[in-house]
Amino acid sequence: METNSIIVYIGIIILIFILLKICIKPIKKILKIGLNSIIGISIIYFINIIGEVFNFRLGINIWNAILYGSLGIPGVVLLILLKIFILWYF
Repeated sequence: METNSIIVYIGIIILIFILLKICIKPIKKILKIGLNSIIGISIIYFINIIGEVFNFRLGINIWNAILYGSLGIPGVVLLILLKIFILWYF
């Protein structure tokens, strides 16, 4: 093998590592939002099951999924507080 081809192979390997480093961060962010959404949906599902007794339900829709996907469990708490506030005053 020539020295030039070895240098090219090393350069390609370094380039692959750099590209992987750049691509991993967005993938981690997407997976975190997906995991938060799944946790939020399951919490809202159990709240809806328990809330049936008290006539308290939270909708599962895209806007709520975005809220608890980005905020996680505090997003679910925020939705519950907003629902209680709306029921209290309106």
